[in-house]
Amino acid sequence: MRSHEPRATWRSAATVTALLTSCALVLPASAAGAAAPPARATVADGWPQPSVQQLVENDFTLYFANAGSTVTDTVAAGDHLGLYQSRTDQKLGPDVATGRSWGYVVSSTSNPVANDSTGNVRSASLRYDAEPTGAHLPSREVAYDFDVPDGTYELTFGFQIPSGWGGRKVVTRAEGTALETFDTGTSALEKSYTVHVTDGTLNTSVASPADRNGAWADPAVSYLLVRALPSWTVETLGAKIAASTLSPEEAHGFASETVVALDAALDAAQALVDAASQDEAAIRAAFEAIEAAHDALRPVETYDSFRPGEPWTDDQGRVIQAHGGQVVPATDDAGERIYYWYGEDRSNGYGSSPGVHVYSSYDLYNWTDRGLALRAMSSADQFESDPYFAELYADYTAEERAAVYRDLGTVQTDPAVNAAILERPKVIYNESTGQWVLWVHADGPSETSNAQYAKANAGVAVSDSPTGPFRYIDSYRLHVAPEGEPNHMPSSPGMARDMNLFVDDDGTGYIIYSSEENYSLFISRLDETYTQLATPPAEAVKGVDFTRPYIGAHREAPALFKQGGTYYLITSGATGWDPNPAQYATATDILGEWTDHGNPVSGSGASTTFGSQSTSVIPVDPENGKFVYMGDRWTPSDLKNAPYVWLPITFGENGTLSLTNPGTWTLDDLVPSGSWSVRADLPGHVWLGDTTTLPSTVEVTQAGTTTAVAVTWDAASISRPGQVALRGTLADGRTFSRDVLAVPHDLRYVVNAGGETTSDWTAIRAVAEAEHGLPLLGSVPEQQLAADPSTGVRWGLSSSPADSALRSGGDIYQSLRYGKNHQDLVYVFEGLEPGTATVRAGFYDPWPHANRAARVSLNGTVVEQERLFTADPAAGQYTVEVGADGRAELRITPTRSPDIQVSWVMVSQEPVAPEVDLGVEASVRAQCTGRTATLSVRALNTSDVPLDIVLTTPLGTKTFHDVAPGKSASQTFSARTQTLTAGTTTITATRTDGTTHTQQIDHPTTTC
Repeated sequence: MRSHEPRATWRSAATVTALLTSCALVLPASAAGAAAPPARATVADGWPQPSVQQLVENDFTLYFANAGSTVTDTVAAGDHLGLYQSRTDQKLGPDVATGRSWGYVVSSTSNPVANDSTGNVRSASLRYDAEPTGAHLPSREVAYDFDVPDGTYELTFGFQIPSGWGGRKVVTRAEGTALETFDTGTSALEKSYTVHVTDGTLNTSVASPADRNGAWADPAVSYLLVRALPSWTVETLGAKIAASTLSPEEAHGFASETVVALDAALDAAQALVDAASQDEAAIRAAFEAIEAAHDALRPVETYDSFRPGEPWTDDQGRVIQAHGGQVVPATDDAGERIYYWYGEDRSNGYGSSPGVHVYSSYDLYNWTDRGLALRAMSSADQFESDPYFAELYADYTAEERAAVYRDLGTVQTDPAVNAAILERPKVIYNESTGQWVLWVHADGPSETSNAQYAKANAGVAVSDSPTGPFRYIDSYRLHVAPEGEPNHMPSSPGMARDMNLFVDDDGTGYIIYSSEENYSLFISRLDETYTQLATPPAEAVKGVDFTRPYIGAHREAPALFKQGGTYYLITSGATGWDPNPAQYATATDILGEWTDHGNPVSGSGASTTFGSQSTSVIPVDPENGKFVYMGDRWTPSDLKNAPYVWLPITFGENGTLSLTNPGTWTLDDLVPSGSWSVRADLPGHVWLGDTTTLPSTVEVTQAGTTTAVAVTWDAASISRPGQVALRGTLADGRTFSRDVLAVPHDLRYVVNAGGETTSDWTAIRAVAEAEHGLPLLGSVPEQQLAADPSTGVRWGLSSSPADSALRSGGDIYQSLRYGKNHQDLVYVFEGLEPGTATVRAGFYDPWPHANRAARVSLNGTVVEQERLFTADPAAGQYTVEVGADGRAELRITPTRSPDIQVSWVMVSQEPVAPEVDLGVEASVRAQCTGRTATLSVRALNTSDVPLDIVLTTPLGTKTFHDVAPGKSASQTFSARTQTLTAGTTTITATRTDGTTHTQQIDHPTTTC
């Protein structure tokens, strides 16, 4: 191991002098051999003159054109800004810092245009030729020029064509010569060439082929690199050693084995430098070995939080391989709390599992790789040829070894026979025997079937150490449905697949597993060794030896734990690799009756459990109710890197369980909790998104004591109409919920598209009509477009009834109308006031895997481009301008192959207040006074309160304040001519409370 001290400790003075006085590169004569100062300098002809060290540290990059990038002043990790430039893309011209001319060329054959991109990652951006109409396609190109001293260079073209664009055939060119013709494809592609420059400018382009005839295949390029060519001397190698040596602090940030490999490469290179080697092949090999070892350094990250769904690496910088696993708390030899994480090793993907991996941690954030706890096998010969297996199973009979290989032989050796499968490993410690016991879903072919999941056994292994080696015993079928209860797989009794283990307070062990092709879930008691069922299947009694919390419910991925005398069981649905809504159940007797409580996730993430499937629950501090949910986010195309989703478990009122995804979080975010309840005095309904009518405190009872506690209400939880779960957060962070009815203001229509008189539809109507004391314009849940039977206003479904159908349900979301024949759903509402109205629509999909989507339009204008339908009830809110016809049309159009649906529609519009007659009798008379036309206006206050009266005429305005009851406001206006043109006079009366009444009186044309 190298000391990782600064390299000056081993550099000789002669070596340093050589590095600073030789360029050691293939450069033009004016530059080669010239003295190179430590910092970049400029020689007489104006060229920047980097030192050998600078060139090596910059990967010999003179230019890096990040074509089309919007961020040109920085480069991404692993890239280098060229030594002849100060930005990564520009139009051809002098560089603002170096003065050298370079950039993309705009000419009669090259019109480089940037694609839409962000950031500085070179694969994200590109420039393509946007040829003008009528251009000669085979002559088009994306051209870049670079000023360089005459000499030889490495030129690299990089391509990452978006998959939506498709690959294209292009020709790479340099110095007027075609280099290569090829198809770019849509994966990352690089092409490198050696190019000689004799005129001071490197001319490059990516051009169209001679046979191009399609306008869609524009030539394009993502980036270009121009590099100097190194001379393979000890000076160059010394610079590489200096650039690649790690300080102690840097070395600490990488996996130790990769640092050792780099040190070995550096030592080998240093030996060549010390020997003043002139062997160019050896020097180049040593240079490239350093480069490869440096590139292979694995960063090691120290964690201080959980980051659900993000990559998680161990102490060696490798992705943790503990899928479908479990974390077991224990005590180390020093008496400290330690955790062991067991799980599937998916480093080889789906098949050829190496076995069950184990890691250890003292903080649950940072994990030390402890290797394979249970090793799988690739050949039965390993019982003799591999010392590990030979020693571990030395006393096994041939029959016992056959059983081991049957379950641990995960590598397929015969194309006609499937290999074994190991999934969902779980481990518990047996206090009475001092052994660690591992159970695993052992699957693969059976004696009668070669199917991948025919065996469906529960395998068991034991070890004297938590990290193994675990010695495999055998696998078994487990309990079966009792007589008189549904059995969903009577032809294959005792199946065991997804599983978990649990040890109760009295030391009794239990195995929890999916059975009957995952239709039913069992909990079975284990014997005192934890390696067998306590009672054989033929003798087992339900309620004594086992129970079935779910029968025919298709639940899997069980995770069982206990808190405050209550057993909790979290499960997932059975949808393959795809995530689905979790459910949880509780019981006070583990082998007694279980009660299902539905989904522990509400709101966003409920339909997929935040993109995860349960695997276990970690008892961090069970006495204080602190537990962590462990989930897997399966990525079948890349199982090796499938991330983990660990979430805080929160216990709400009366022991309800909930999962939330706070993003990055820590153990400090776990809220201590026991059994508690809340009393909240809530109104009969809440206005949509409005918490102002809700109480600021609630009464919380815990351990027999009741106190008033401040509460914050979540307005977002009441942001959709209907019966919703109003979420409250107590001052100490605990949350609870109450079902309330959320109603929008100013409703004019409430339509249940399913046509049912559901209780929530009725309740919303009652609240809406009471708000302003006005009846709604629609009196029935739904109808075809026609006059309403009560109000006479026309409204309803205007699309053909043959193109849709009704689905009944218990509320306004489940009751819905769905389209047929890929037709639109259209509703029309008349009788509205001209002006702005708000239209809301409810969306819910009882068949969410259809992946349906729709476009929403109002009066012909698209108000939502894509509305997705999910299993989560949702509402869209839109604004429409109602014209003089008082009509609003809602159109829902399918945008994918499945038909679409709508649950309800509500239309809101602030009612126009009826005008109040304030009691003013007015008269207007056009007359002649001599030869002059005049207009006499009189307004009599017939009310019993004073009024302000304003007389507004075409000839002027007169205001009268506090006109007493029985008094008049009178004024004669002169036209000052013989003719008074016809017009209108407005009389406005205003009461002291602000109420206003306006009336208008016309007068004819009068000539005197």
